Amino acid sequence: MSFDIKAFHRTCPALPDHKPFLVVSFKGDFYIDHVHPFGARPASSNSGQVANASVDIWHAETHPTCLFFKYEDDIEAFRYPVADGPFQEGPYRYAHDRDSVMGLVADLNIPWHPEKTDPRFSTNFTYIGFSWDLVLRRVSLPEKKRLKYLNRITLMLDAHLKNRAAFNLRDIQVIHGTLVHVTFVYPEGSSRLPAFSNFMAGSISFVPAS
Repeated sequence: MSFDIKAFHRTCPALPDHKPFLVVSFKGDFYIDHVHPFGARPASSNSGQVANASVDIWHAETHPTCLFFKYEDDIEAFRYPVADGPFQEGPYRYAHDRDSVMGLVADLNIPWHPEKTDPRFSTNFTYIGFSWDLVLRRVSLPEKKRLKYLNRITLMLDAHLKNRAAFNLRDIQVIHGTLVHVTFVYPEGSSRLPAFSNFMAGSISFVPAS
């Protein structure tokens, strides 16, 4: 079962006493930031610490019947069959269902994304941008994301063919990032990436330190 935290880097409210130190300037005006978007921990941010706490609570309360993995705002929960669990699905019984797992961290008031958080445990789920099938032991690109990426590349190539415009660094960076993600499930495409990397390396100029 997958969990996704909505607006991950904008979910930790700032204490009122701290808000005078969170003023930002934008186009001549000043604004108070009412949340801590990143914090002093570059690895996972302030929100990441809350997410880590939820995983620690889950592991402490469900071990050894469940296992949780976290990557930034994406959390995946696995559960194992037990002999006398209160929840039965098919031929197996489990110690937890979705509601009991969610209830363990309800006091944290984490804003779970309504569309990206699964309604139940399943052998098919989406995690870190990929579709996982536990029965077939297969990982694939979700169809929605496949079409999104295909459209991104098609539009770029069409614009180039129609206008004969050269690709700029930003164009290549966007496509390169897309293809790097895809190669996790289409590894044969990795051999095509050096051409993009070489283009970007040749487009970046470095200013020597004085």
